[in-house]
Amino acid sequence: MAEGGHAGTPPVRLWVRRIGVYCDEHRKTWLVAAEEEEGMLRARIQRVQVPLGEALRPSQLPPSRLPHMWQLSQAWWC
Repeated sequence: MAEGGHAGTPPVRLWVRRIGVYCDEHRKTWLVAAEEEEGMLRARIQRVQVPLGEALRPSQLPPSRLPHMWQLSQAWWC
C-alpha cells in the first residue's frame, strides 16, 4: 500500500473522502500525498484528524493516479 507516518497498526482499508483525504474502517482520517520518483508512483500516508464532512462521489473527483479505495494485503511465503 503506502508508507505510513503513524505508529501502530496500519489501516486495513482506505476510502477516498475528498482530494488527498481518505477514511479508514474506524472512521479515522488519513492525508495522502503522491510522489513520483524515476517513473514509480509512491503514496505517503499520515494519520491526521480532519473533519469528515460530506464525501465526494468518485465522479466528482478530478482524475488521479491514486485509487479510490485501498486494501492492505500481505503476501504469505512458504
